Amino acid sequence: MIARGIRYRPGRSVVVLLLAMAATAAAVLTPAYGYAAEQSLLTDELNSQNERATQLQLFAVRNSDVDYTEVPAQIGEAVDTLPAMQVYTDPVEFIRVTTHTTGGYYDARALLAYRQDVCDHLVMVDGDCQAGPGEVLLSKRSAEAERFEVGDSIGIKSVQGINVAHTEHEIVGIYEPADAGDQEYWGRSGYFSHGPDPDGVEFLDAMFVTQPQAADEFAEGMRMGVDYQLNLTALRDSDIDAILAALGRLEIPDGAVEGLTLTVDNNLTGIVEAIRDGQAQIRASVPIIAVPLLLLCWFVLYLVMARLTEERAPEIGLAKLRGLRYGSVTGFALGEALLLIVAAVPLGLLLGLGIVQVTAALVLAEGTSVTLRADVFGYAGLALIGSLLAVLAATRRTLRRPVLDLLQRVPGQTRWRAGLLEGGAVALAVAATAQVLLGDDNMVAMLAPALLAVVAGLATARILALIARVRLRRARRVGSVRRMLAMVQLARRTEHRRIVVLLTIAVTLLTFGVAAWDMSEHNRRLAASDALGADVIYQVDAANPGQLMDVVSELDPAADGLMGVMRTVERYGSQNFLVVAAQTDRMAEVMRWRDQQGPALDDLARQLHPPMGDPVLVEKSLRITATVEYAVADRPLQLSARIVEPGRAPRNMLLGPLEEGRSRYSADLIGCFTGCRLIGLGVARYPGDFSDISFALTVESVRDVDGEVPVLGDGQWHPTGTTPDNVTFDIDATESGLSLAATAADVPELIAEFQVAPAPLPAVLAGPAPYDDPAATRFRFPAAHGKPQHFEVVDTASVVPRGGTRALLVDLEYTERIAETFIDLSIKSDISYEVWATQAASVDLAERLESAGLTVLSTDSRLDQLDRMSRQPPALALRLYLLAGAAALVLAVGAVALTSAAGSRSRRDDDAALRLSGVPDSVLRRSMISEYGHWVGLPLVTGAVTGLIAAWLVLPSIPLITSGAGAGPVEYRLGSTWVPGALAAAVAALLVTVAMVWRSRRRGATPDRLRGGRS
Repeated sequence: MIARGIRYRPGRSVVVLLLAMAATAAAVLTPAYGYAAEQSLLTDELNSQNERATQLQLFAVRNSDVDYTEVPAQIGEAVDTLPAMQVYTDPVEFIRVTTHTTGGYYDARALLAYRQDVCDHLVMVDGDCQAGPGEVLLSKRSAEAERFEVGDSIGIKSVQGINVAHTEHEIVGIYEPADAGDQEYWGRSGYFSHGPDPDGVEFLDAMFVTQPQAADEFAEGMRMGVDYQLNLTALRDSDIDAILAALGRLEIPDGAVEGLTLTVDNNLTGIVEAIRDGQAQIRASVPIIAVPLLLLCWFVLYLVMARLTEERAPEIGLAKLRGLRYGSVTGFALGEALLLIVAAVPLGLLLGLGIVQVTAALVLAEGTSVTLRADVFGYAGLALIGSLLAVLAATRRTLRRPVLDLLQRVPGQTRWRAGLLEGGAVALAVAATAQVLLGDDNMVAMLAPALLAVVAGLATARILALIARVRLRRARRVGSVRRMLAMVQLARRTEHRRIVVLLTIAVTLLTFGVAAWDMSEHNRRLAASDALGADVIYQVDAANPGQLMDVVSELDPAADGLMGVMRTVERYGSQNFLVVAAQTDRMAEVMRWRDQQGPALDDLARQLHPPMGDPVLVEKSLRITATVEYAVADRPLQLSARIVEPGRAPRNMLLGPLEEGRSRYSADLIGCFTGCRLIGLGVARYPGDFSDISFALTVESVRDVDGEVPVLGDGQWHPTGTTPDNVTFDIDATESGLSLAATAADVPELIAEFQVAPAPLPAVLAGPAPYDDPAATRFRFPAAHGKPQHFEVVDTASVVPRGGTRALLVDLEYTERIAETFIDLSIKSDISYEVWATQAASVDLAERLESAGLTVLSTDSRLDQLDRMSRQPPALALRLYLLAGAAALVLAVGAVALTSAAGSRSRRDDDAALRLSGVPDSVLRRSMISEYGHWVGLPLVTGAVTGLIAAWLVLPSIPLITSGAGAGPVEYRLGSTWVPGALAAAVAALLVTVAMVWRSRRRGATPDRLRGGRS
C-alpha cells in the first residue's frame, strides 16, 4: 500500500524525498564543511609561508671526540623511522662552520660548508666541482672582490679557534649558484651573503667542499645535521598533533653517536598556533550558521507535510470510518513519508558531501577534499530524527480530528496563539541582540540574524492576519467582492501565515548573507591594497636604492607601470613603525591606495617630491680656491670636504691647513674614478686639539679633473646635523662663493652640507606621530640610515600601503640622498627592496629584473592576496551564510509552490463555484493578485528590512576579514549590486511561482469540476 501510494502521488513523493535529503545534506554540511575549511586554512597558511618557515633542521655541534662525517646520516636514520616524518621530503645532509679568511684583498669571514649533492646546484665558471681536503670552491663575486683566481691559496681557520693558525687551502673552482633562491635545497643557513654586515665585517659567499672529510680540521663550532622540507601536499590536519609530538621527543638513539645532543630547529609550532586560532573560529561559526539552515529545512518539511496530510484528510477519514485502529491509521497516513525520509538519509549524505567536495574544488585551497569522519554519520542520524519529528508534528493535528471533519472539503480553522516557541524565540533574539550591542560574544552574534529572522517572521504573520481582518471588515462594508475574496483567504487559511513566517525568514537570511558577503568582499579589496599597495609586488635583492631606481627607470622609462620601494622598520613605543620610501613620481600610475586615488595621488606626489638641485659629482681629484680672512686655533685648522664613494660610507678629505689670504687646496680622490658625491665643505680641527676655534673664509671655486664644478652659487647649503648651543656657524652662498664663519669649542669639525633633499623631509603619516606629541606635524625619528631625521607631515592617512596603520610614506630618491650623508645603505640588513608593478607591466617582469641585475626573492599579487583572503576564517564562515541564505530562498520558493499545489484542488473548486455564481474572471484574477501580493509582498519587504537591520547590528561584531598588524579600518558600506541583485532574484522567483500557481488554478477552475465531485 505504501509503495502504491508513492506511485500514485509521484510529484509529492519526490518533494518529500528532496526535502528530507536537503535536511540531511544541511546537517552533514556542518562537520564536513568545517573539516574541509580547516584543512583549507592549514594548506593556505603553510603555502603562504616562505620555504624557510616550513623547514625542519636537525643538527648537533661537534666535539673533538666524534667521527663527525657519519653524523648527518645517523641523524637521518634516527628520525626517518618515525611515522610523522612521512610529511617531510628527503633530507639534505650538511656540515658547516663559520671561518675567518686571509690572503685576499681584505680579511673576511665565510661559511665553509659541505652540502649533499651541492654540485647539482652550482654552475662552474672556472675549474671543476670537486673539492677534497685542503681545497675549496669560491663564488664568482667573492673571488672578484678578493681578487682570487683558480689555483690561488686562501687562509682559513674557525672563528672559534683561539690560538689556531690559518691553514692554506687551494681554490680549485669558481662557481655561481644555479638558483640562490631555491630555499627547498639551500635551507635557512644563508650560504650567499657576500658583503659587509651592519658592524662593517666583510662576509664572503660560502666556500664549498664536496667531501665531508674536507672539513676534518675544523672542530670548534662545526654544525652537522640534515635539512627537511615540509611536503605540503602530503600534510593533513589530522597529522599536525602527531608531528609536533614527534618533533618534541626526537633524539639520537643511544649508542649511535656518543656525546652529541640533537637540536630541533623548526618554526612549525608557532605557525600551527596561529592556524589553530583560525580553525577554532571556523569550528565555532560553522555550526551556528548551518544549524539554522537545518532547522529551516525541518520547518519546510513540517509545512509541506501538514499541507499534504490535510489534502489527504478525506482518505484518512475513510480509513477511520472503516474501523482501522489509531496505529493503523497513523501507519497509513505516515508510511509513505517515513519510508521516503529513511531513503533520503543516504542520498542526503551523498548530496551534502558532494556539495562540500564541489565547494572545496571551486573556492577552497588546492588539494582540499571531503574528510569522512564518524560524526558526519552522527549528524546524518540527527537529521533523520529531526525529520521524523517534523513529520509527526505536522500530521498530529489531522490524525486527531473527528471523521466528519476529515471528510468535509472545507479546511478546519485554527486560531493563531502565542506559544512557548514564539516567546522563546523572542527572548533568544533579545538576548543575542544585547550580546551584539555589548560586544560580549561574537559567536552568539552570528546566531542573532537567524533569531531576528524568526521574530520578524512571526511578527509579519501576525501583522498580516491583523491587516486581513481589518480590510475584510472594510470590504464587507463597501461591498468589494475582489477585496473580500482576497482577505477571507488570508484570514482563514493558517498555511498562509506559516508561509509568511518562512518567506520572511528566508528573505532575512538571504539579505543578511548577501550584505555580509558584499561588505566582506569590499573590505578584502581594501585589505589587499593595504597589504600590497600595487597589483603585483616583487621583493628583490638590490645593493642599494640607487641600483633599484636605475633598474626601474631602465625597464620603465615612461614611468607608467613600475615603481621602486624601500621599506625599513623602526621601534617606537614598543611597537613597530614602518617607513615606506617610494618613487613618488610613479605613484599615480602604480599605487593602489584606499585613501588616495587619481589626481589626489598626483598632488601628493608633488608634495613629497618638491624640486631640488641635483647631487654634485667630482672625479679623481678635488681643487679648491679659498680666501681665509682669519683662522684662530692652538693647532692649524684644515679645509675639509665630505664625499661619498659609491658603495661606501661618507668620509672627510683633508685638503690642507688654512692659511690667511687666497690659497689653493687640493687632494686626490682615491676610489672616485667613476665619480663621487661632494656633499659638504667645511673646517676640521687638528686631532687632539680641544681649544676654542674661530674662522672666516670664502670658497671661491671648486674644480675636479674635468674642470669647474658649478655648486657654490646655489643657496642650498646648511649646517650638517644640529648645531650645539656653544657653536655659531654662519653660511652664505652667493655668486661670489660660499662664505663660512664660525666660533666653536669641543666640536671636531664644522661642515656645510650641500642640500639635495628637502629639510625637513615631507611625509604622509598613518597613525599617531612617533613623538611625545602624537598630533605633531614636525618631529625627529630614526630613518633608514639609523640616525634621527627631521620629518614634516604634509598629509595623513588611515593606512600607508605596505606600511600599515603606523607608518610614514616618503620619497625614495630624497631618502637615499639624505642617508648617503651618514652611511652606506648596502650594509644595512634590515632594509627590504621591492618593485611594485601594474598588472600589465608585470608580464615577464621577473625575468627582466633578473637580467637587469636584481635577484627576485619572492612575488605576490593583489589577485593572489584576494584569493587567499577569500579562504580565511571570516570568508569561510560568511560564504556559508551566503549559501544558507540562497538555500533558504530556494526552500521557501519550493514551499510556496508545493503548498499552493497541494491546496489547488479546493481552490479550483472555490473558483469554479464563484464563476458559476457569476463572479467575473477579472475579479478573480485581481483578488488572487491582492491575496498573493499581501502574503508574498509583505514578507519580501519585512525580510529585506530585517536583514539590513541585522547586518547593521551584527556585522560590527563579526570579523569580516582577518585583520593583520597593518590592516586598515573596516568600512561598513554596501555596494550597488549584491543586495539589489539578490532581492531582484527573490522577487523574480516568487513571481514565476505565483504565475505558475495562477495558471494551474485557472486551467482547472471550470463549472464542470462541480459535477459529481470530479477533480
